Amino acid sequence: MRVLKKSFCVLALLAALTLAVRADAAETVVLSAPPEILRADVESGVLLLQKAGDLCADDLDTGATLWTRPIPKNENREGVSVGLHQSILFASSGQLSVLDNKTGKESMRLNVSAGQGELKYASLAGDDQWVFLSYEGASVLCELATRRRFRLPMAAFKSIGGSRMPDGKTLLITEVLGDETPPIRAQVWYWEPGVAEPVAGCVLESTVYMYLTGVLPGGELLLREYDLSDSGKHGVRIVNPTTGATLRVMEWPNPPENCSGSTQDCSRWFDYDKASNNLNVQDMLSGAPLFSLQLPGRQSMRVVSQPREAGKDWILAWEQNNNAWLVPLEKDGVPRRVLDGSRYLPGPVQWIMPPYLFCELSSTVQGLSTKALYFIEGFEKIREWSFKNTRGGVGCGGLSADKKILLGCEYLWGKGGGPSHKTMLAGVGNETPLLVMEGEALALSSDGRHILVRKGENQVLLVRVDNGQVVKAFLPEKEHYPGVAVFSPDSRRAAVFHYPKLTVVDLEEGYPEKEMVPHDVDSNFYIYNEKALCFSPDGTLLLGAGNGWAWLFNAVTGEHLHTFAEERRFAEPYHFGQGGFMKNLRRMASDYVGKVTDRYKRTPQLTCAFTMDGLRVVTVAQSMLARVWDVRTGGEVATIKTGLPETRNKGGTIENRHVLSDNGAYLFAYNSNGYGVASLWDTASGRKIKEYRLPEGVYIAVVAKDGRSVYVMIDRDVHILPGRN
Repeated sequence: MRVLKKSFCVLALLAALTLAVRADAAETVVLSAPPEILRADVESGVLLLQKAGDLCADDLDTGATLWTRPIPKNENREGVSVGLHQSILFASSGQLSVLDNKTGKESMRLNVSAGQGELKYASLAGDDQWVFLSYEGASVLCELATRRRFRLPMAAFKSIGGSRMPDGKTLLITEVLGDETPPIRAQVWYWEPGVAEPVAGCVLESTVYMYLTGVLPGGELLLREYDLSDSGKHGVRIVNPTTGATLRVMEWPNPPENCSGSTQDCSRWFDYDKASNNLNVQDMLSGAPLFSLQLPGRQSMRVVSQPREAGKDWILAWEQNNNAWLVPLEKDGVPRRVLDGSRYLPGPVQWIMPPYLFCELSSTVQGLSTKALYFIEGFEKIREWSFKNTRGGVGCGGLSADKKILLGCEYLWGKGGGPSHKTMLAGVGNETPLLVMEGEALALSSDGRHILVRKGENQVLLVRVDNGQVVKAFLPEKEHYPGVAVFSPDSRRAAVFHYPKLTVVDLEEGYPEKEMVPHDVDSNFYIYNEKALCFSPDGTLLLGAGNGWAWLFNAVTGEHLHTFAEERRFAEPYHFGQGGFMKNLRRMASDYVGKVTDRYKRTPQLTCAFTMDGLRVVTVAQSMLARVWDVRTGGEVATIKTGLPETRNKGGTIENRHVLSDNGAYLFAYNSNGYGVASLWDTASGRKIKEYRLPEGVYIAVVAKDGRSVYVMIDRDVHILPGRN
């Protein structure tokens, strides 16, 4: 077992017990993501958290977990809502439990289906007096004390939000008049449960999008306004509830959800000053400054208001290192740390490359995406990169061998309605990007001198990093055939499949190229993705795989050496809903007949890799069958049957998956729905090393080069499973 810092080692071992693994569970280590804090219940003395699908309550003083309850997983969202001193767990079937925040004991159980159909959502409201229930086309209020239910007077209305009035009895409902795109008009209605007809209030108008965020103690309405075409235009407007007249307008710094906002009764507004790490608090209606509050740490990443308890307003503040603090919103308010960030992963994990973790870091700067590379053992930071002027998240496209240059790709939604991409190259310590260009990042050479970019649907560009020059451009002969491209490990060559051609380019002066052509043209020469195209470790051999075939070439001379054929056939893995009734019926019949024969199954798409330093080739068919081939003779030397089932999930898809170690020596096969048994294999011998029982929801899986550890990401946590001894 890996030696980890004492600050999280014990916690990780305890968390590992929640993962059912056929291997020794005591050897499994879990690196946990920070839990989601739902709220702090000051008077009950608990911090309510969501940890790996459970609702948990930790003692505010000691941090000890007092109780844990599993959260029902509904189709659209998880079934939990936290109120003032109670919480509810609900299922789409209508089963609803009310829990006491302090003890976790169930105080009430209700079946709220009652002919309304599937329960879409439920939430506590009115200081735990009411439960708001949302069904398809209907909304209902349930009074907990009496269990009486009141259907909202408008069964289906377009709304910009709602709120409870200061009297504690009346609800404010908004109904959009006409189109939901700006300019927007919305009718305000006031309704008291038990009274048949709502009472009309003012009509709200806005030239941009707006949302009702709350009601001030005097009944004034607080609106948030935002322009989707300009992320810098965000504001807050206070409106007279009778006339609709604007009483006050404020800016709301962007991103508004991070560190500025109002108390829950909307009486006060706090605004974050990044330079001083202060909250400047003012009266909401008049704008008069009240006081300034120093927040803990160097910089706060997020501040969220909490319900008023013990005669005070409270906030939860998160600082950069994942520590969370509970602070009374008053002058010289003394913070209390309620979450120790050193026990958790430093940020959301995007990439695992043993012995490193690649994480996304939080930022308060609009348009800034920050990535960092950490050692898995101890979370020591090695490198950090920032991508500026981004409008969305930046994915990772590659890393240079010296760990200094990072290739990123921003995925955007184009003006024409389709996706678009922007490739960005960042260097350590460089505020200015090394390169920015339109197109989807495919690969970065290990020496950091060249990148491969897909532009448009199918054009592949080979680009020099130092000057941004496009030195080669490749197009397929037919449209809608996306190009596939990779670099050799030694950065001497690049390979591009642009249907129906496979071209190798030498990365030297003049960029000479050779075309790789298989002798057996009947083998349907098509390469689907980067997992089906690779160089040998020394860069002299090139392997490509397609539908039932794989081809080995001499990358230096262009000679076709061997063709590896996969004769087995497998069930169509894709969604039943595609192709109409008759096609779905054919697939169902094929699944049934497939229990006794492969005749009506499909030829599999293969992935491939080199192993044993290029002496062997591995081909994998639909994660169920792997074959190992001798490079010299082309003969098969080992066969691996992973044993994964051809079992469809509720969506009709077979989610069998596999991953090979970087050196091809180990194969890990699993089903992302948790069906069957996951397994680790030695590819050279075809020997099974270990079996594992994994739950549903494995998002990332990686095998260490030495096969001693398997890394799987489940939800947001990284589980390190024992591999070979």
